[in-house]
Amino acid sequence: MLNKIIGKIAEGVEMETHVIVTSDHHINSTVSLCVPSMNLDDGDSHRASRPQRALWESWCDMWQEVGRLPGRKIAVLNGDLGELDTKRRTTQLVTHNKATIMALVLETLTPMLEVVDKVIVIRGTMAHEGKSQWLEEAIAKDLDNTIPDTHTQSWYHCRAEIAGLKFDLAHHTGMGRLPWTEKNAANKVAVQITYHYLNGLRQPRFKLGLPRLGAGLLAFERIALDA
Repeated sequence: MLNKIIGKIAEGVEMETHVIVTSDHHINSTVSLCVPSMNLDDGDSHRASRPQRALWESWCDMWQEVGRLPGRKIAVLNGDLGELDTKRRTTQLVTHNKATIMALVLETLTPMLEVVDKVIVIRGTMAHEGKSQWLEEAIAKDLDNTIPDTHTQSWYHCRAEIAGLKFDLAHHTGMGRLPWTEKNAANKVAVQITYHYLNGLRQPRFKLGLPRLGAGLLAFERIALDA
């Protein structure tokens, strides 16, 4: 677990930093985010449906707004970036060709990549991303501005301190399995955080992110990202 620190542009000067978190894009599904048109490997093409075009317009509008913000921008892709349907539960896929899926994901990310300085890629679900979430790791390796984990370009779980704000990022968290307990995950995390801070940990100014605290709150190491 690594702690990433961002914000210094010169000694004694702090840069304004914006962290933008998006999740569950499921690119390659015919009912999810997609570019307006995509040429396929067999010479055919996929054209986005009306709902997909609406998603694409909103996606582009959002990143245009982000681009107008001052300071540094960090994007977090918080899991299930693509859609492989490894369990074969749907027919609603653009293609099964892995090379085309990679190209489709990268092209869909273009509006984001044009405006952000760094990207954190979080691994999602094997049912959507393949064994060991290989698709997200491959995408992270293909980008030239990712914030890497120790031995990989993507993360299962990222604890980061960005411009003095602590983030605890993961795609999954513990959920109740019964109808009357499945909504208690947020309450459980809130109590765990409170418990740990009452036992001697410094309370940060804000606490944001998608926590996964089953093993307890871990220490944060510091690694500069300005290089």
